Amino acid sequence: MTSTDAPVALVQPHVIPAPSPHTGRIRQALASLREQAEPVEVPAVPSPAATLSREQILDATEACLRQTGYDGTTIRRIAARLGCAVGTIYRYFTDKRQLLDAVTQRRFEPVAHLTSSGAAMEETAALYARIAAEEPQQYRLMFWLSSLDRPDRPGLPAIIQEILDHWTRKLRDPLLAQRAWAAVHGGVMLGLEPAQVVQQVRLALQQAAPAASASPGASAASAAPAQPEPISPDASGPQASPSAKEAALPVAVAGSSAAAVSLRSDDVTLL
Repeated sequence: MTSTDAPVALVQPHVIPAPSPHTGRIRQALASLREQAEPVEVPAVPSPAATLSREQILDATEACLRQTGYDGTTIRRIAARLGCAVGTIYRYFTDKRQLLDAVTQRRFEPVAHLTSSGAAMEETAALYARIAAEEPQQYRLMFWLSSLDRPDRPGLPAIIQEILDHWTRKLRDPLLAQRAWAAVHGGVMLGLEPAQVVQQVRLALQQAAPAASASPGASAASAAPAQPEPISPDASGPQASPSAKEAALPVAVAGSSAAAVSLRSDDVTLL
C-alpha cells in the first residue's frame, strides 16, 4: 500500500439538536442574572466634617465639659467624640476659650427669649435661677471667661447683658433692673433654691419702690432749699415768742458738713 492509499477519516456532519422547551426560560434567567450583576450607582456619603453643624459641636463640648471638667475639655478630645478632624472645629471657633464661652452662654438663651416676649419678672427670674442651679460650675465659668478679655474692667457676659437690658425696658428703670439682677445673681452664688431667689427679687423690688416714689420730692427739696424767714424789725417789747415761726438756723450735723437741719418747735427736719 502506498502513501496515497492511507485511510481517510470520515467527518461526521454537525447536527444541531432541536431546541428544548426549557431553553427560553433558561435564557430569561441568565438575562436576569446579568442585570443584577451590573454595578449600581450608589450616592456618595458625605464626610462627618461636611455634616457637622455649630450646634452639634456645642453639644459635644458641653457633654465633654460635664464629664472631664475645664482642663479635660480639649479641642482634640471634642473632635474625637465627633469623629472629625480638629480643623473642622476651628472652622467655627478660634480657640477653646471661645468655644466654652459659646457653650456657657447658650444655656441662658431661653431666659433672653422669655424676657423679650414680655413675661413676668418673677417668671424670668425663676428660669434664670433654675438654669444656673443646674450647672453651677458652668455659670461661674461663664463670668470668668467674660473677664479674661477685659481684666482691667470686667463686664457681664453678652447674654446676661441682653437679659438685663430686657429687664431695664420692662421696669423702665436701669437701677431697679440692676438691683433685681443683683438679687438673682447673689442668690445663685449663695446656692439658694429658685423659689428663694424669686423671693429675694420680690423683696428687692418692693424695697426700691418707696425710694423711687420719694425721689422726685427729695430732688425738689435739694434743688430749692428753704429760705429763713426774716424777723420783723419793728417788733416792740421783748423778743417774739418762740411759738411763732422761727428762723431756719443751719446747724452742722456730726459727720457731714454739708447737711443742715431746720429747727422748729415740734420737729427736726433734714434739709
